[in-house]
Parts: sequence; structure tokens; C-alpha cells
Amino acid sequence: MPKLSLAKLERHLYAAADILRREGMDAATYKDFIFGMLFLKRCSDVFETARQEIIERSVADGMEVAEAEARYAINPDYYDDFFVPERARWSYLQEHLNDAGVAYGSVLDKALSALTEANESLEHVLDHIQFMRVQGNKRIVSDEACKDLVRHFSLYRLRNQDFQFSDLLGAAYEFLINMFAESAGKKGGDFYTPRDVIRLMVRILAPTPGLKVYDPTCGSGGMLIITREFIEHSGGDPTDLRLCGQVNDASAWSICKRTVERLETQKT
Repeated sequence: MPKLSLAKLERHLYAAADILRREGMDAATYKDFIFGMLFLKRCSDVFETARQEIIERSVADGMEVAEAEARYAINPDYYDDFFVPERARWSYLQEHLNDAGVAYGSVLDKALSALTEANESLEHVLDHIQFMRVQGNKRIVSDEACKDLVRHFSLYRLRNQDFQFSDLLGAAYEFLINMFAESAGKKGGDFYTPRDVIRLMVRILAPTPGLKVYDPTCGSGGMLIITREFIEHSGGDPTDLRLCGQVNDASAWSICKRTVERLETQKT
């Protein structure tokens, strides 16, 4: 299967925005709902890959599949990334698309809550994404739109090995910020620093191995990641580097945390 490119992912996210445009919501509101779907799909895809690997290793050691699932696959301690409870898994969301008598927005909200409860580092990060949110006396996102988003995000897998480059999600998040800032009549520069500008800043700084690099407004972590790439491309050891940052936007923080932590695990 071809790798997922940034251009293809951008078109995918733009098409998701088209689903929300039918709801008549303000353009500035799109980002959170699209990010919520993107985050759920990404976490689920990565988790299922890890889950399968855990089961396969156990079976290779002589264990039955059922026992491997019961003893290891449901234990959060065996996962390096986020643990995804059953009701937050993408397969569960797909299975409940046609449930009668249940608001599908609540299924998505419970999935986000379950993901948060299972992962301490996500506390309060996803609280602002509420598919059952009401404005006036009307839901902001209808159940049909929620279902259409799940069907749409089912089109592509979002595992690490499916990406053309490691920071694909960070770049896609910047695309979301820029697109919706323009739609809302605001300047994209008010929300993020363009990637070309970041590369220029890193080249001017010319970081070397052994440094601590701190970005006080790190967004999705672009400057931290490009700093690491700069050292690697310059022939230095990219693992001899400490990456630090902070940001007030919960969505951006969660992407940054996941990407940087994945880079950090490459040290071992």
C-alpha cells in the first residue's frame, strides 16, 4: 500500500471539513471536531498494531491466542504508547454506527472519555472536544455528521509505517490551523509559524548534539522535530539531545507529546 503523503492527508482533512460545513457551524470550530476524529483513529490504529504484535510474540512462545489476549493484550503495562480501551477503538465505533436509540455523538464522547481515563497523560487534553455539545437548543454536530466523519476517517490507516515522514501528523495539524484560521478571517501567522520559517530559524541557530532545546510556544512540535532532523542530517547524534516545549492549545500539545516521545524512544 502506498505511503500516506501530506498532500493526500490534507485533501482528506479538507473533505472532513466539507462534512462539517453542512452543519452551518463557524469555521473556527471545525478544528476541534476534526482533530478529535483524527486522534481517535490514530490512537486506535497504533494500538491495534501493538496489540497484534504482543499477541504474536506470546503465541510464538507457545501460548494460545485466547490466553495471550486475556493475559497481555488487555494489560496497559505492555504498551509503550497510549492504551485504547475497547469502547475507544475504531472497530467499536464502526460496529455501533447503526445502533438505534443511542445518540452517536455520545458514543464518540464516551470514546474520548475512555481514552482519557486509561491514559493519565491525557487528563484534560481532550475535554474541549464534545460531539454532544449544544448551542442554543440545537446540537452543533448532528448524529448523521458524526457518523459520516467516522466513515470518512475509515478510509486511511494512520500507523507510523503508513506515513511518508515521521512528522506527518504535525504538518497536517498545521494545515488545519492555517485552513481554519483563513476561513475564520484570521491570519494563519497568529496561530502557527510556517514550516519554512522554522527551518530557517533552526539553520541560524545551528544546534549541536548535547543541547537542551526549549520552545516556549511549541505548537505541534515542529521546531523541536526539525532541530533533531538538522543534527541528524549534519552528521551528529540526534539521540544526544533533550527536547522540551510547552503550549496552551491542548490539541497541539497532544500531537507534540506523541511525536516527540516517539522520537525519544528511538534512543533505546
